[in-house]
Amino acid sequence: MVAGRQVKQLYEWLGSNPLERKILLAQSHAEGHRLTERVVRDYGAVLHTEIRTLTSWVLQLTELSLAQLRIRYISREEAYWVIHKLLVQASVAGEAYLRGISITPGVVRAFAEAVVELREAGLQARDIRPSHFESKAKGDCMQRLLDRYEQYLIEHQVSDFAGLLPIVRKLPKRHELIVTDPIDAWPVVHREMLECLGDPNRLCMVDRAPGWLDGDRPLPMASVAFRHAVGPLAEVRSVFRMMAQKRMAWDQTEIIVSDDEAYTGAIYSMSRMYGVNCTFSGGLPISYCQTGKAAESYLGWLESNFNVDFVVKALKRQVISLGSDEEQRIKNSSFIRELEGAAIGWGRERYRLAAKLVKAYAERSSEMDEADERLASMRESEAIWRHFDTFFGRLFEGLPDRQQISPVALLAEMITFVDRYAAIRDAGDREALSGMKGMLASMQRVSGQQGELPLHLAISFVRDVLSGIRISVTPLQEPGAVHVTSLSDGGQSGRQHTFIVGMTEKCWALSNRQHPILLDVERARISGGLPTSNQRTELRFAERSSRLGSITGNCYCSYGSYDTAGNTEHYPAFELVQLYRLNSADREADYETVYRHLGEPERYFGSASEPCSLDGTDAMLAHLVAPNGQIREGGEALLRLYPNLAGGARAASARQEELTLSEFDGMINTGCEAIAADIDSKPHLSASRLELFARCPLQYFYHEILGVRAISAPAFNRSQWLDPMQKGNLLHAIYNRYLEAASAQGLAEELMTPKHDRLLLERLTEEALREYAELIPAPSASVYRKECESIRQDTEIFFASERGRTSMPIWFELPLHDMGDPLEVELAEGLSVPVKGYIDRVDQIGPHQYKIYDYKTGNPKRFKEADYFAGGTQVQLALYSIAAQQLLRHSGLDKEASVVTSSYYFPTVRGLGEEAIREQNDSRKEQLSALISSVIEAIGQGVFPPTDNPEHCKWCDYRAVCGDHAVRFREKRTYESNADHLRSITEVNGHG
Repeated sequence: MVAGRQVKQLYEWLGSNPLERKILLAQSHAEGHRLTERVVRDYGAVLHTEIRTLTSWVLQLTELSLAQLRIRYISREEAYWVIHKLLVQASVAGEAYLRGISITPGVVRAFAEAVVELREAGLQARDIRPSHFESKAKGDCMQRLLDRYEQYLIEHQVSDFAGLLPIVRKLPKRHELIVTDPIDAWPVVHREMLECLGDPNRLCMVDRAPGWLDGDRPLPMASVAFRHAVGPLAEVRSVFRMMAQKRMAWDQTEIIVSDDEAYTGAIYSMSRMYGVNCTFSGGLPISYCQTGKAAESYLGWLESNFNVDFVVKALKRQVISLGSDEEQRIKNSSFIRELEGAAIGWGRERYRLAAKLVKAYAERSSEMDEADERLASMRESEAIWRHFDTFFGRLFEGLPDRQQISPVALLAEMITFVDRYAAIRDAGDREALSGMKGMLASMQRVSGQQGELPLHLAISFVRDVLSGIRISVTPLQEPGAVHVTSLSDGGQSGRQHTFIVGMTEKCWALSNRQHPILLDVERARISGGLPTSNQRTELRFAERSSRLGSITGNCYCSYGSYDTAGNTEHYPAFELVQLYRLNSADREADYETVYRHLGEPERYFGSASEPCSLDGTDAMLAHLVAPNGQIREGGEALLRLYPNLAGGARAASARQEELTLSEFDGMINTGCEAIAADIDSKPHLSASRLELFARCPLQYFYHEILGVRAISAPAFNRSQWLDPMQKGNLLHAIYNRYLEAASAQGLAEELMTPKHDRLLLERLTEEALREYAELIPAPSASVYRKECESIRQDTEIFFASERGRTSMPIWFELPLHDMGDPLEVELAEGLSVPVKGYIDRVDQIGPHQYKIYDYKTGNPKRFKEADYFAGGTQVQLALYSIAAQQLLRHSGLDKEASVVTSSYYFPTVRGLGEEAIREQNDSRKEQLSALISSVIEAIGQGVFPPTDNPEHCKWCDYRAVCGDHAVRFREKRTYESNADHLRSITEVNGHG
C-alpha cells in the first residue's frame, strides 16, 4: 500500500491529532497492522487509531439495524452455497443454458463470482437484459439466477454485503478521520458506502506508491542479489543456507513465495528439519495435519468404491486409530494383518464379510480345546473382526445405498469419521477439525440439506471445501520467526532481509483471461461499473508492484531454472531481468546476460564455489565435490561416516570376491545366544519347512529363523478373480465335500467305493462358487463367468478320475497332532521328530492298507517318479505316510494299518488327473531318516547357504535381499576347502 513518502504521509495524518479517534481502512486487518507497525517503527507512536476493513466497519455500524429488522448477514462463502442450491434446482428444472453442463465446484464458483460482482456494481435482476449477453440462453439464465438469488435473500431474511447499502444510506455521517487507499478501483457499492458514512472533509486518501520497477528512480532496496537453482527444493534449501551463512535473524527475514503449492510445503518441511521458527501469512493446507489426512483417506475410500486399501494405509501411517477407552484396544499391527489377509478388496457388499468372519471365528473357537495353541489366535481374530464389524457398520450407517448424496450430508459423514477416528495430536489437528465443523454449520445455515448429487460430484464439492480451510494462519509477523508470505500480501514487513523465490515466467505472469460468465464485451454492455479483464490485470499488477516497492532492506531474488520432475527448463520472469538491469545499470541486459551472471544453478547440496554447511549432507559433500564440480573418490570417507554401509560393503565383498565361506554366505554362528534359542525353540517340523530348507536354506533362515514375512494383501487384477492359492483351496473344498458325501452314501449301501453322483458334484460346485464370490470380489462379471467355467471343467476331470478308482476315501484333512501337540514320528533308532500338519485325504485300498493323497493344481512335470525326494524338496508324502501309519496304529483307528503308497494328485484340466506315485517301503524310510538327519545337522551347525538352483529365485519373496547371490555362490560350492562345511546340505540335496 505505501512505502517511503507514503509512510511519512500516513504518520502525519494519524499523528497530527493524537487524541482524536481515527479509522484506518485497509484491505485486511493484517495489512493495517503491518502499516501501523511500520509507521511506529520509522516515525513514532500513533494513538486512537482503529484498523478496519470496509466490510468489518459496515457490519459493525449496521449490526443494530440488522437485529431490529431480523435480518442475518451471509458471507461470500455462504452466498456460494446459495448459488449452488439455485443452480442445482435450475439444472433439474431443465434450464436451457445449463443443459449438458455438470454443476461442478468450478461452475458454481464462476456463477457465484458473477452474481456478487453484479450486485456490488449496484445492479439488480431488473437491470439485466438477455441482449447484454452473447447468447440469449445465457442472458436468460443469468437474469433468472440473479432474480432467484434476490428472492432467496428476501424469503430467508438474509442479506449479502451489497444488500446492506439501503441500511448504510440511512446511517448518520461519521466524523472520525478516515484514512484509506485510493477508492477509484473499488466496486460501485463499496464507494457509495464510504461516501455515505464518511465526511468528505475528513476523508484522507494515501497516494498510491510508485511500482518497484517504475521509471528511472533508484531501487528502494539496500542491495539486490540474484540466484537460480535446480528446482524448488534446491531453491528453498539455498535460502536456508544463506540465512545460516549470513547469520540472519529469523525475525528480520521474510520469504515471499510465488507458487504456494510448490514452495510453502518445502519451506514448512525444512523449517521443521532445521528447527527454524516460521509463520505463514496464508497458513498451511489441512493436508499437512493428521485431521486433513484422515479426511482425504475417507474421501479416497469412497471414491475408490470402498477399497479397503485406503483404511489399511491410514492405519499404517497412524492417521486413524480404531482403539478407544470403551472398546477393546488391539495393536494396529493386528488390525492391519487381519485386513490385509481378509481379501475384502473393494465394493460395499464385500464388507458384510466382517460379520461372517466374526461368526466363523466364534464357531471355530468354540470347537477348539483350551490346550490348542491356535485358540488364542482365533479369539484375537474374532475380537478384531467384531471391532471391524462395528467400525465399518458406523461408516456405512450414514451413507445411502445408491450412489447419490448431498455435499452437506457427505461433509457431515466425513466430519463424523474424522472426529471419531482421526489421530488428533496437536493444535493444527484441532484447528482443522474446527474449520470443517464451521464450514458445515455455514452450509447448513444457508441451504440446509441440498439436493443429492452423484457421489463423485459430491466428493468434488467436499474437496473444494477442504481446500479452502487453512491451519496455522499467522497474518501478522511474530518475534523470533521467519515470516512466509505470498505475492498477494508480501513485501510490507519492512524486515531487513527479503527472499523472493520462484521468479519464473510461469509463476509471475498475471492471468489476463476473461471471466467465464461475464465476458468483457458483456460487461461493457451491462454497466460501466464492471471492470474488464485488462483493467483487473492492470490493477493487480500496479498493486503488487507498489507493495514490492516497499522493500527497503536486502533483497534476494531467485527462481528454479530447471524442473527435475518434469525434465523441463524454466526461464526467469521479466521482472527479475528488469530488476537486474536497474541494479547493474546495464539497460541492454537480456535473458542470456542474466543467465551468464548467475553461473551454475544451485543444487540441493549447494554450490562448490560458495561452500556453506547447512547440515551433514553439505559438510560431507564439501569434501567430496571438487571446485570444478567433479566428484572425488570418497568411498572410504563415506564408509567411515556410515558403519551400516561399511557392513554392507563387507558383505558384498565377501559374497562376490572371496571363496571362503562367511556369515555373509549363510554360515551362522550357532553359538550366538539368539540364534541358538531360535533353533532350539522350534516346537515341530512340517513337510513344508523341510522342503523349504532343501530348496533354499537361506530362504529358510529368513522365513523360519528370523521370522521375516512378505506382506500378503489382495491386489486388484482386472483380468483375474482367484489367484492360484485361492483357486486351489476352492477346488480342495469342493473335492472334499463331494467325496465325504459320496463315501458316506457308499458306506451306507455297503459299497467298496463311493457312490458317485454327477448332479451332487455340480450342486456342491455351485455352492462353493457362490461362497467364494461373497468372500472374494470378482473384478467383472465376465471374468467371474470365465473362471467359474474353468473350475467346472476341473471338477469334470476330477469326476472322471474318481469314477475309475477302486478305493474308498476314509479320512479328509487328517490332523497329525493331538490336542494341539505335535505327533512324535519315529524314523529310525534314536531319531524321532515332532511333526504337525494335515493330510489331504486317506483312502483304504485293502484290508488294513491305505493310500494318502496330496492335491496339486500345478504342473505334474516336476514330480517325476525317478526323483523320489527331488533333492529334499519332495519329502511330504514319505514323511506323512510314516506319520499316518503310526497315528492310525497308536490311536486305535486301525492297529494293523499300513500306508503302502501315496500320490501327488493333479485333478485339474492342467494336470489331466495324473498322479505321481510314491511307493512306501523300509528302504524309503531309511533314506528319509538320513535326509532329515542331514537337515537337522545343517540347521544345528548354522548352514544356510543360498539355493543351488537359481531358478528358485525367480519367485522368491527375498529376491531383493539376495540379488544374484545364488549364481555367485556356485563357485564356492565346488571349492575344495568348503566341502566339509557344506557336507550336510550337500547330502540333503543328494537325495534323488
